[in-house]
Amino acid sequence: NFGVYVMKVEGGRIDHALHQTNAKRAIYETLALDRAVAAALKRVNIKETLLLVTADHSHVMTINGYPKRGNPILGIAENSTDYARLPYTTLMFTNGPGFSYRAVNDSSKVHWRNVTEVDTKSSKYQQLAGVSRSTETHGGEDVHVYGIGPWAHMITGVHEQSYIAHIMSYAGCLGEYSKDPWPHCEPSDNVRSFYSSSSSAAFHAISSCANLGVVIITVLLLQSMLRL
Repeated sequence: NFGVYVMKVEGGRIDHALHQTNAKRAIYETLALDRAVAAALKRVNIKETLLLVTADHSHVMTINGYPKRGNPILGIAENSTDYARLPYTTLMFTNGPGFSYRAVNDSSKVHWRNVTEVDTKSSKYQQLAGVSRSTETHGGEDVHVYGIGPWAHMITGVHEQSYIAHIMSYAGCLGEYSKDPWPHCEPSDNVRSFYSSSSSAAFHAISSCANLGVVIITVLLLQSMLRL
């Protein structure tokens, strides 16, 4: 396979924070992942390196309400419109340990953790949740995959998750894709042909056997990057 190797990096602490409905820690772990991707881009030749950033699942966190422009993402959205006028946070989970609402028989009373009396920006704060669980669950939405480098244009659109493995194998001439004479897999004086994502014209990447191709998979468990 001409020196191709695969490197996988997981931002697993994002997942841990979300299972505890701890949005702030999840955001900071996502920012750390962003810096790791930036560091990787500085250390590879992107003409011969396919770098993918994706997730294996989503979580049940949501941005809800109508927070005002400039409102902190970790702050309070507004008061609800029901009779109790209870405040709630911009970020919430559909389930998890942050559940703190209790309905009682007397409809004029509710048991509620008043979010205006706690520091919702604390790294220890657990966002409100709709259903009580010891840990928050994964979600079922489609997740994003981003790519840069040779054959990254093949990830446009909507695909089954197994498709990603085929892109990696095809780009790296691995597995079943190492058996057929794919043009980009044939070495010629230490030169391999790739196709650019901007056109169908082939370009050549000069490569050494030690760094002919790298595939980096970084696991991103937040569906969106949230700005503080």
